[in-house]
Amino acid sequence: MSAGSEFKSIMDQLLANYKSMTASELEGYLVEALKPSGPPGSPSSIASQAQVYQNVQKNCSSALQALQGIGPHLIWQSFGADKAQQVIAGLIFEAGLASQAFGAANTALTNWADWLSQAQQNDAAACQGMNELLADLAAQQAQSAEEAHPIPVGMTTVLSAAGFCSDRLSVAQQTVAAAAEAASILGEFTEMAWAHQIAGPSGDPLAAVVTAATGGGNSAIVNPAVLARAAQQLENMTPAEQKSFDALLADCKSPAEAAYVWKALGAGYTVSQVQAFDAAIHPHGGDDKWLNTHLMPDITNDTLATYDGKVDPQLDTIGLDIYDQGEVGDCVAASTVVARASVDPVYMLGLTTGYGLPAPSDKRSNGMPPVGDDSAPAFYDRLQQAYAGGFDQYGTDSSSQAVALLDQPTGKVYVPTSLGSAADRQAAIPQIEAAVNSGQPVPIDIYGTSTNAQGQVEEPAHQVVIIGRAGAALEIYNPWGSTTWVSEKDFVDGTMGDVTSNSPEGGMPIPYEVITPQ
Repeated sequence: MSAGSEFKSIMDQLLANYKSMTASELEGYLVEALKPSGPPGSPSSIASQAQVYQNVQKNCSSALQALQGIGPHLIWQSFGADKAQQVIAGLIFEAGLASQAFGAANTALTNWADWLSQAQQNDAAACQGMNELLADLAAQQAQSAEEAHPIPVGMTTVLSAAGFCSDRLSVAQQTVAAAAEAASILGEFTEMAWAHQIAGPSGDPLAAVVTAATGGGNSAIVNPAVLARAAQQLENMTPAEQKSFDALLADCKSPAEAAYVWKALGAGYTVSQVQAFDAAIHPHGGDDKWLNTHLMPDITNDTLATYDGKVDPQLDTIGLDIYDQGEVGDCVAASTVVARASVDPVYMLGLTTGYGLPAPSDKRSNGMPPVGDDSAPAFYDRLQQAYAGGFDQYGTDSSSQAVALLDQPTGKVYVPTSLGSAADRQAAIPQIEAAVNSGQPVPIDIYGTSTNAQGQVEEPAHQVVIIGRAGAALEIYNPWGSTTWVSEKDFVDGTMGDVTSNSPEGGMPIPYEVITPQ
């Protein structure tokens, strides 16, 4: 049942019969409209908790300033100094995230407390108005009894009652939306607190902080979902395998290399497979730029020269876009391959260099670039062949089967859900947010309506992938070679045409299916 549905039902009855309603009938409707409780919660308690978060945020900010002042004083020239600098940088990163998270929590709870206080006042005012009408109706009922016939209720009175129902309906609906927004913000920043999950056999807490702070560009290499999966892998290892993994981490040349080793383990690979993967990247283990451009290249724009995260600006010169499905007419294949590559560094290494475990298309040797060729054209060729041949094993490129490629690296089973209405899309938002917050891509199917030259109405469809989130905005990769930010409201309203056109209403603006990890 939707928020406030009981108020809407009563309001509809009042508006439909406002010309012929008796005092007794209206009294019954008002009694029913007063039964549901108002917005629950204590604004003062919420505001008090917000103040606690604000105080913690101030402490984190002070710690951040202190840490930022330490770095310049580490002037030793030694391996130990390098390690100390890495730890300080990691602690600065963690303190900054903590300050940001507690500040956002303070703002979210303060706003929610203010909203809830006003909502409760508005609901109380509507209830007071209904009670006053009931008192008037009681007097009319007494007069009707004396005169031995029912006295009709004036239209103004009935419409006033409908107005109070409308007020309670509005409060109920808006409270649900405001609560969801506050929960969304708190959920987003809760995901930041996960460095403690990095607990390899050595259990070094400072190494955990450094690894958590290590990122490619502005993004952390590992995330809570990856580490949860890696932890499961570690628990299932033999003592000898744990020792081998610990040695692998200890031998890494940089925190970035260690983070990618964790990410490979979290993508579902065995220790021996992770060792083979690290053997391919270890020669470049001290080169963060090489690691990031070969294992987590930027897919947010099809203009290569704009982003360091791209493998090579050469494609600008030869006129090709790496992350464009090109001549491949299957958007499902293109979007799913890119989605998998974003969470699976072993798979990505196969695409960028040919090393590591082979991408699905590598089974077709003809026309494949040689192993070790990491030029932009070679990357482009491998990716295009993955689009074209990556799903032969399924015999079809249907959405439900193609996303099986995402099951291994995420440790989840992706399940399609129909989005037949705005209510369905609103209900899907929390699950989408949870997945994207954990670094798990979410494919969605979209469609639009258009009229062809013969005057026939067509409904073209397309698959795109949600790959990021910031507040109430979603970052969507379109395999035509672009990435667009759209608001969650546009997703719910079916006005996200900017993903496929220059107009929110044009292109294919309506999501009709979402495929989420369960």
